[in-house]
Amino acid sequence: MQTQRNKSKYKGIKRFIMSFKYSFDGLAYSYRHEKSLGIHAFLTILGVLFGIFFKISLVEWAQIAIVLIVILAAELINTAIEAAKAVDENGRELGFYNYSRFDFKTLLQDPDNIEENLKFYINSFS
Repeated sequence: MQTQRNKSKYKGIKRFIMSFKYSFDGLAYSYRHEKSLGIHAFLTILGVLFGIFFKISLVEWAQIAIVLIVILAAELINTAIEAAKAVDENGRELGFYNYSRFDFKTLLQDPDNIEENLKFYINSFS
């Protein structure tokens, strides 16, 4: 069974270039629609200005860059998870629920069977 990804109309270098376009389109979408990313951008600019003002070292710039990239990645992953919607084979949106009789409190009340019960709990998500 061929997936949509394998049916791409772009081949070779064009496909590679288009992947960057799609990535930047997704980033732009996230900045337009996610308030937290706007705050992140503002604080990034503020941090750079403070870095320039305090004349931080190259190592400190590298540390700041790594932290900012990790925060941006976490925000984008969170945005993707929030935007994802489960659908059935007919395209109808599915709700998200857990039909298990367990919650974390009841899982901890039976330590002898916690592994089996936790597996059941995890597999009970829709």
